[in-house]
Amino acid sequence: MPIQKTTKKEIIATSYQVFRRQGYHRTTLEQLAKATGLTKGVFYHHFKNKEAIMQEVLRTSHSYFSTKVFSIAYQDELPARERMQQMIEASNRILTKDCYGCIFANTALEINHIEKELAQFTRDFFEAWEKAFTHILESEYQPNKARLLAQQIIADIEGSLILVQVHQDKEIIMRAYERTMKHLE
Repeated sequence: MPIQKTTKKEIIATSYQVFRRQGYHRTTLEQLAKATGLTKGVFYHHFKNKEAIMQEVLRTSHSYFSTKVFSIAYQDELPARERMQQMIEASNRILTKDCYGCIFANTALEINHIEKELAQFTRDFFEAWEKAFTHILESEYQPNKARLLAQQIIADIEGSLILVQVHQDKEIIMRAYERTMKHLE
């Protein structure tokens, strides 16, 4: 059976799903190659190692969040409450898909203490998320209070995602989003 032709974008998307489901350490290059329909050798042609594909997965994921989620915060022509609601809805579509949670949080928990390059990707993501929430919250709060609330909101969402995984109950994250919206009442 011939090996199917796969684009780099498709490899990244499939690898994202495998890493999100299994984690970084439990995923092998062989598993990634198989999931993408490639041989291990062809996979190596695209990415020199597992860290390289994970970097690209995190880079692509951050880029997606930046354009589809975080950018909403800066649409200042919309009321703050509406921007927050749209950010929550956009985040929810991504974060609760298959109940696997946030690839950045999962990666941070698994490897941040040992993989410094990958740690920077997760740090950059969370800083961008915090800035986006802070920007919205500054319509109601002083800058320092807005930043602290943004951090609290992210902690609440990420903690809720863990419980969603444990209980397979997406209502847990919905309650976190409801608590978030109360900051703009």
